Amino acid sequence: MLLTKTDDLYVTPMDPKLWEGLHVLRPGWWVASLRHNKIWPDQALAMALRPEDVRDVVDLAQHDPRLANYLRGGFWPDRGPAGFVLITVDGFPVGWAKRGDGRVRSRYPVHLRG
Repeated sequence: MLLTKTDDLYVTPMDPKLWEGLHVLRPGWWVASLRHNKIWPDQALAMALRPEDVRDVVDLAQHDPRLANYLRGGFWPDRGPAGFVLITVDGFPVGWAKRGDGRVRSRYPVHLRG
């Protein structure tokens, strides 16, 4: 594991000393960021996980209206436990959402929204 100066957490197979003095854009697999003393999982991590690897999953059907809402960055009511949830479609990972205050809010990356 490697925490960069920008508080991004990477998994890297190499010893960071090997690239000392070089500008490395991505030193490995970006899995999370540290923001305001909290861990925020990255989209790349969501795409690599299986639903059984995650504690909390919301599985949506392909034609569920919540899916379109999620992909636009929206939210919907939900009274489950607070924290990050993996959003899947028919069992396949799509990305993260955050549950709290009686709702699930999309954390789908802005640059991927349609």
